[in-house]
This record gives sequence, structure tokens and C-alpha cells, in this order.
Amino acid sequence: MSSSLNRIHDLENRLNVMIFTPSIIETPFTAQISNNEPWYRAYAEKSALRRWAKTSEMVRPVVFLASDSSSYITGTVLYVMATGLL
Repeated sequence: MSSSLNRIHDLENRLNVMIFTPSIIETPFTAQISNNEPWYRAYAEKSALRRWAKTSEMVRPVVFLASDSSSYITGTVLYVMATGLL
């Protein structure tokens, strides 16, 4: 998908297209699941680190993608997770 979007937008608008895919993150939106211990453990067990990600751990990858440091990166997916099992 990112490659297709990149081909469409890059030529017309000179935009870099990147997709950010995080693991499950502890946020107010996931509180209903994370506050339920069996559900929390079920998701955490799928992670190599055996825990959920924190929002603070997602900041640097997003800032990198938004910065000039990623100017040569386009049409790709950045997976930010302890494992690809989710």
C-alpha cells in the first residue's frame, strides 16, 4: 500500500509516503483492555518483551519520520514493535 501511494503522490506532489505501525500501546484508549489483567497478559505474552509499549517509546520513531533525517525514505513501513505476532 505505501509503495502504491508513493508512486501516486511522489510524482505529483513530491511527498514521501511512510506508514508507521506500532505494537499495542498503553493509552487511555486501550485502558479498558489493559486494566483487565487476563487481557493485558494475553497481549503482553505476544511481545518479546512481555509488556505493552508506552507512548513515550513511540515518539522518537515518529519524530524521525517527520524530520529531514528520513528525507530519502519513502514507500516503506516502519514497524515499531517487540515482535510481529500481533
